[in-house]
Amino acid sequence: MRSGTTSVQKDLRRLLNAWDPIGVADDVQDVYDCLIGPLFRRLHEGAGQTEIGDNLPRWNAGSEPAQHVRPVVGWNPVRQ
Repeated sequence: MRSGTTSVQKDLRRLLNAWDPIGVADDVQDVYDCLIGPLFRRLHEGAGQTEIGDNLPRWNAGSEPAQHVRPVVGWNPVRQ
């Protein structure tokens, strides 16, 4: 992330790294940064758990997005 990274971007990175479906976030902190913009846009547009879950990649059958969507939607700063 660039030096001008917002707290929103940092929070989304933290949530995506906690999900870590391919198991590399401990070694490569920016591996999921490509998802931050699209995810924030969907949250800003009012997407709920189903839509967010349906649009997150499914890289690892053992770590489905659905179990990690609730924290992302619950965190949504747009709805606060």
